[in-house]
Amino acid sequence: MRTPCCQWILNTSNISFILRLTQFSLTLGSLILFSRSFKGLQTTLSEAGKDPVVITTHLGGPTINFVLILTFAATLYSFLWIVFVYLTQRVKLSLPAEHTTDAIFTVLMLSGGCACAASDYVRYCERMQTYIRCDTLKIATVLMLFSFAAFLTSVVWGAMRRGSKVPKQTKQPKHRTSASYQVGNSPIPRNESNIDTNFHSVRDQEQMV
Repeated sequence: MRTPCCQWILNTSNISFILRLTQFSLTLGSLILFSRSFKGLQTTLSEAGKDPVVITTHLGGPTINFVLILTFAATLYSFLWIVFVYLTQRVKLSLPAEHTTDAIFTVLMLSGGCACAASDYVRYCERMQTYIRCDTLKIATVLMLFSFAAFLTSVVWGAMRRGSKVPKQTKQPKHRTSASYQVGNSPIPRNESNIDTNFHSVRDQEQMV
């Protein structure tokens, strides 16, 4: 006998909710850790005749910018899905659209995680302790790869849902029954009495002439 907890988990919409909540948690954690991976360095800008200006700089590059934008987009998508599709049900997202979006994020998460893992910031992290928090950056990369696995699971789950749907039954053309066919095609009965009356009236007129 299944407990209420098992019945809740085995519900189709609840499985999607659990996967989406996992994706939200992983991408949010990855986003926070990536943003905290680089230390701020204060640099003084001086110019003749003007007061010096102190600015804070961070290391970065195309790879870091890409993973920051990607994790932010994935976090926002998961959050909006949880709020508007599952909780309030104000938005009805079709299954093909949801499946396609998950597939796109799966590919992007894999490419972003691999690019970050192969970047110089991770490879030579120990030599850049002054500028980078190595442990934070490595954990953020691992969480991004876990996010890829979560989105991949959603893709597989979406494919199972689409495959389990029963196709709509096509309307069969209506065939005429033998009775309706006979009624529709039966000849119109002739009124014999009217024919005889008309024949006699014409003969009487000829005799009078």
